[in-house]
Amino acid sequence: MQHTVDKTVRRTTPKRRAAWLRAVARPCSSSHRKHGRAGPAVAHGVAIGLLIATLAAGGCSRLSIVDGRLGAIADEQARTVLLDALWAHGSTYRWVEHSNLRAEVAWIEHSPLGDRTTEMVWLFDPWGDRVRVERLPERTVALATGRGLEVFADGKETADPVLRARAAGDVRIVRQLAPMPFSLTEDGVSVAWAGTRTGPGEARVWQRLRVTWRGAGDFGQEDRTVVEIRKDTRRVAGVDIQWPEFPLADRPMRVEMVEWWEASGLALSRLWRFVPLDESGKVAGPPMYTVRVKRLEFDAKATAEVFQKP
Repeated sequence: MQHTVDKTVRRTTPKRRAAWLRAVARPCSSSHRKHGRAGPAVAHGVAIGLLIATLAAGGCSRLSIVDGRLGAIADEQARTVLLDALWAHGSTYRWVEHSNLRAEVAWIEHSPLGDRTTEMVWLFDPWGDRVRVERLPERTVALATGRGLEVFADGKETADPVLRARAAGDVRIVRQLAPMPFSLTEDGVSVAWAGTRTGPGEARVWQRLRVTWRGAGDFGQEDRTVVEIRKDTRRVAGVDIQWPEFPLADRPMRVEMVEWWEASGLALSRLWRFVPLDESGKVAGPPMYTVRVKRLEFDAKATAEVFQKP
């Protein structure tokens, strides 16, 4: 079921959001009781609804963890821009209500000989940091858990380097791009202000955040990530990446996020275009890949075994 992000949330002012962040940054047991009785933040109707929903879902500890990570961002301007973006996509209060994210996806590879489409199923548990990626035509499954990366072909684990390289890229895309911008609240993410970019005639302005993923990827190499957020809508417009994983292979690309799926009060992109960039950061050709999310749901029924067995 699709829902529209609460209009009142979109109208929430930066001052009110900052006050609410300060309120929930305190220990969970004390701050929620105190502000449940009185306080300007809870006087705001949306805050009441989100707080009740979070507590009812048992998400109190998740909320404290996420708010603690946001409060730890040293760059004040980066933190402010990220907080605004999180509210524009539905808020962390809605995000912590959900246990997982499942998506049915078409991965389209463009070439002069014609497009090739691969149907995939993604399952991401952000709280257990577990990812499952199924490539349906090839009958392969990638599982990323605390045990590391495991890849299965036709139900049997494989050490094939090509399949493992592709699986590492799939897992990283699911973990870091699919939940954008909520993936920026993960543990080990460093966010810094990187200035702005303007469009032709300065009609549009994109605010840029430089992101470092600690221990990201399967190769251990340094990579680059810059998230661009439209200043007028506060929505993520794209992500400039240079990642070592296959099929990206260290090529600079911009992942354009051009359509949005609004479900359970959260807005996530459902259409991405991977566009090559030159050394100056300008578009250097047509899209190489397109990702189209055909179905998206939260809290999919999944047992622990789904992250343990193919």
